[in-house]
Formats: sequence, C-alpha cells, structure tokens
Amino acid sequence: MGEPRSSTTEWAVIFDCDGVLVDSEPLSLRVLQAVLRQYQLPTEAHKLREYCGHSDQDTYRDLVSRFGLFVEQERFLADIISAYKQIIRDEGLRVFPGVRPLIESLSKQRVCYALGSSGPKAKIEASLNATGLNQAFLVTVSSDDVAQPKPAPDIFMACARLLNIHPARCVVIEDSPAGVQAATQAGMACVAVTNTFPRSMLDGADLVVDDLSELSVGILGDLVSAARYGARSK
Repeated sequence: MGEPRSSTTEWAVIFDCDGVLVDSEPLSLRVLQAVLRQYQLPTEAHKLREYCGHSDQDTYRDLVSRFGLFVEQERFLADIISAYKQIIRDEGLRVFPGVRPLIESLSKQRVCYALGSSGPKAKIEASLNATGLNQAFLVTVSSDDVAQPKPAPDIFMACARLLNIHPARCVVIEDSPAGVQAATQAGMACVAVTNTFPRSMLDGADLVVDDLSELSVGILGDLVSAARYGARSK
C-alpha cells in the first residue's frame, strides 16, 4: 500500500489502473473468457463486460451465485493472475495517451497522487512493471488492502489516508460506473474517461473526457474546488 506521506499540496489525484492508466480491460476480458472456458462456463463477452471495474473476488462470487461452485476461489484467482501475466508478456500492454504527461505535470507541480484499483496487488504490479510505470506510484491501494472493493469507497478512502489529504480534496480518475460510484461515495470529485464504457454510463462523474490528454493540473484542481463549494456540474 505504501507509507503515509506528508502532503505537499492541499489536494490530490487518485488514478484507477485498468482502463485509465493501461489498456488492460480487453486483455482482462479475454483472460476471464479463457479461464471460464476451462470450467465450461458461458463466455459471452457482452455479459462478462459487466464485471469491468469490479474485483476478481466479486466476479467469482457472482459467477458462483449464477452457476454454482465450479472451482475454489483461491484457484480461480490464481488462474486469472497467471493468465493475465502471460498475456501481457506475449502481447505487451499499452499505456493510454495522456497518462505519462499528466503524471509528469503533477510531479512537477508537486501535486500528490496515488493509484487505487479493484485489481489485486499482483495484477497491479504486473501492469506497472510491464509499462515502466512502477516508479511513478509511491502509494497504491488494491482490493487486497480493503474490506470492500469498488463500488464501495474503501479503496479511495485508503488512498486519501495514505496521502494525508482530506477526501473532499481529492479528485478520482475512473473509467467504470463502479469506480464513479465509489468516488461519489467517498465524497471525492470524479473524472470519467470513456476508454471502457460510453458517456451514457458515466454520467455520475463531474467531468467526462475521451482522452486523458484533455486534462491538466489546472482542470483537476478546479474540479476539487468546485466540488468543495457545491458547484459540481457534468
């Protein structure tokens, strides 16, 4: 998770990982399909896409509720991680446009930031190592670190605590309805990017963009200020 930090600014940014930093959602969908195929379960992509933004543990529990016990949870989670690591070794992993410049701008202006993902720690580490982003994040919170992953606010609240920033002074960058809901429940401003879901499914966010290149430190700071004073707008 990282260690608590002394804040250098009065506000902070929290990034989701899958679908925000890295283009991993299509790969994760293929991984889930392949693992379910091993257990003779349905693999229709349009039905499995609903699990984007949710933890693998929640995905497993929902699958068991629908199809009955098909494998023990520990084995399922291990299969998912193993297959994900293999696919990014074989095919690589793309960082979305605008990610690196935005992180560089935040660093230059000494704005604190963290990573908060519903993915397990092993998956986050694999993604960051594969893309060279592993040195960028001193604070990361995964589904392994909290009692309840997204859409509960626990992950984002833990990020704020580690950054030593009040939740109301944080802005979250997300790509899924579950993530937007988690940010809202945490009392944080939220930017949604349409990398995974259409705008119509992200309308709970304060701002929706098609690309992180549309964002700047100034825009993110303004969102935090607007949320603080109740002037939130879509």
